[in-house]
Amino acid sequence: MKRPRTFGRFACAIPLLFAMVAMPGCVGWKGRRGVDELCELGHEVEGGHPEAPLLEAVEAPRKKAWEAERGGEVAARPFVRARMNGWPGTLHVDGAALPADPEEFARRVARDTWRGLEALHDRENGLPVDHVHLDPSSSGIPEGRVGDYTNVTDVGLRMLSITGANELGYLDDAGAVARIAQLLDTLDGLETHRGFFFNYYDSTSLERTSNLLSFVDSSWLAAGLIVVRNRYASLADRATRLIQAMDYTLLYDPELGQMTHGYFVQRQKRSRYHYGMLYAESRLGSLIAIGEGEAPPQHWYHMLRTLHPSCTWQSRQPVGRAALRAVVGRQHVRGAHADTGVRRTTPRSRKPGGQRRHERRRAARLRHPGARLSGVGDVAELDSGETGLR
Repeated sequence: MKRPRTFGRFACAIPLLFAMVAMPGCVGWKGRRGVDELCELGHEVEGGHPEAPLLEAVEAPRKKAWEAERGGEVAARPFVRARMNGWPGTLHVDGAALPADPEEFARRVARDTWRGLEALHDRENGLPVDHVHLDPSSSGIPEGRVGDYTNVTDVGLRMLSITGANELGYLDDAGAVARIAQLLDTLDGLETHRGFFFNYYDSTSLERTSNLLSFVDSSWLAAGLIVVRNRYASLADRATRLIQAMDYTLLYDPELGQMTHGYFVQRQKRSRYHYGMLYAESRLGSLIAIGEGEAPPQHWYHMLRTLHPSCTWQSRQPVGRAALRAVVGRQHVRGAHADTGVRRTTPRSRKPGGQRRHERRRAARLRHPGARLSGVGDVAELDSGETGLR
């Protein structure tokens, strides 16, 4: 039994970052002057080639039988759609009817986003469906096809969206607890391995349709559970049990000090690919694994901040790349990429300039007072300073 740990409150609107994939091993490369330089990922990097175990299908016999009873897969689609909690009445919104004030516009977008997320989930089990394709129709009400399966990231973000709607006033406490409790009831009946949920499940039969235990997707589920645990006392024990059941040592590669993409149960082995970059959504899971004591603090410094200039396939070269002092026994390298000149068009804040500068300088709070986060605390203390985590 793992020792319970309490995480500080995660923000409900956690930004999604694009993940860069780090392949194991390094390849030497000769610079122009004949000096051996190392590109951490190798001189040639290609994408778009899935691992062979991902291509091995998982059958869902109960789903096939359910479809057959209704005349086949196509004939069964209306029955899937009928289980949605709601359906859009139109494909488009009249832009002229939208608020001109930036804050009112943001609130309108938030409310409409919640209405969409609330509508497009299966009301029988609470699971969000992975996608819905909408098409115009002569009646004005969109036609559509429901992707009747779910991913564990979808489930974690469903928890976050419920909590966000609750805090924005679109949903009361009782409604939020009821929706999350339904989700937890469904999760309790799903097949798992070493505490991890599989990457995909059919939302009709609840059969798993994947052999993969995905690190990053499991991390989004864990993040949703952490928010639930900290926000709703009545659900805390159930959320904690699911969090502690996940054994991140299964996905951690101690040789490289990095997390793998996941674990294939049918092959009983980890993915050959690793999350080697810090600036990716995968670092959320790394922080959780360190906090749970299932990855060492050094893991944080085995993720690259920038790549060596000898990685010539980079679209832009890093600047200010320099080795820093060894932290928790691991020397790390920092750096950045030059500004491309792109500017955001967000509304200007009404706060005084001095207040805005002060807020930018403040390091983000990593944990609330009294939180027991020894692993994450070590990383934060050693790698903080005036600008917070690097």
